[in-house]
Amino acid sequence: MMRRFAPALAVIAIMIGIGTAIFLWAEARQQASIDRIAELPPELRPKTPSEKQLLKSWLDAVKANPADAHGWNNLASVLFNLGAYGQAEQAYQKSLQIDDAQADIWSLMGESRVRQGKQNDPVSVTAMFAFNQALRLDPQNLRAHFYISLADFNDGKRNRAIDRMRYVADAGASDSMAQRAAQQTLKEWNAGPDDAETGSDRM
Repeated sequence: MMRRFAPALAVIAIMIGIGTAIFLWAEARQQASIDRIAELPPELRPKTPSEKQLLKSWLDAVKANPADAHGWNNLASVLFNLGAYGQAEQAYQKSLQIDDAQADIWSLMGESRVRQGKQNDPVSVTAMFAFNQALRLDPQNLRAHFYISLADFNDGKRNRAIDRMRYVADAGASDSMAQRAAQQTLKEWNAGPDDAETGSDRM
């Protein structure tokens, strides 16, 4: 009786072996991608014991549970604060692959792309895509509005940029970082109280 089923059992055993091999290969690849994210140049490596511990703890967390978007977000935040904007972007991308409905993470990934951009044109096409995704999910996302305003100003759309930046300045919580940044930017643009309210920009 067993001889009759022997070929089928052999096929099942082979399939199980292949499935296990694929799983182990995928897991090894995931671990390798995490290790690459953690490869920081000397000037960006954590300097203090607390920074080192924080980076290690969140690296360990995403290695233990790579399907946890929250863990990737925290790792990205640590990397961003170290100035490792490219690695932070990769971590945010990992998070968004798990849950792409995080408006704030889209805008943070956009900001990480801005920090890597050219000084004369920092808001790249890929950064704009991230900011627009953030606004699609949350039309009041101030970070996205702030950077899109900068892009409009660089494109010569002064009135539109001022309107949007004034929205950030007015909508931000009192004395918040967003409000202060927007107010400072408006000063740098010499935007008076009458600017942009009735003006328009050509497309």
